[in-house]
Amino acid sequence: MFLNATYRPVIFFLIYLLFLVGFGQISAQDDVKERATNFLARAGLTIPPQGLDEDKWITLCEVRARIANAGIKPKTDTQTCTKTTGGEILEMRVIRREEWSCSWSTESYSSGTLLNYQNTLVDQYDSAIKLAVEAGDKAAVDYMESMKRQHNQNLQVATNRDAAKLTATATSAAWWKSGANCDLVLEGRVRRLVY
Repeated sequence: MFLNATYRPVIFFLIYLLFLVGFGQISAQDDVKERATNFLARAGLTIPPQGLDEDKWITLCEVRARIANAGIKPKTDTQTCTKTTGGEILEMRVIRREEWSCSWSTESYSSGTLLNYQNTLVDQYDSAIKLAVEAGDKAAVDYMESMKRQHNQNLQVATNRDAAKLTATATSAAWWKSGANCDLVLEGRVRRLVY
């Protein structure tokens, strides 16, 4: 026989207890996350350390460069738009609304503004941690300390790609030929870490 009949209830009971203990730890961990989120919300911080909205495409900026009439010599019109985001630009794309005799370039770069939010972010975490200490919630304090480290690390990485730039140049042909038009939209997927 697989198990002696007298040991079967004992073994099933032990398995049941292990299941309850494991489930209780999961519930307790979820409860700590919920309490930490409440403390952070009271301190004014509602964005999680991993960021928000990274799967959404948003409009970063729009540019219009246009030449209505050409002359003897070719003409150019160059326009630039920039946008600073509250997080890391993961990906960009250009949407062409109207375009002929048009060229463009995009880039993402560091604006340096995310570092200005680092102190605000640390202050919000420290305020939430102080609330948890006053409430005697050691587990929430520990959890928020790890969240604070992760949020700071993500913010430092995002600092290198928190701004976008689109430059469009419309170039007409010479000798009174057609004009040129660039009507473009720069979109991006941005992992929001602040504001």
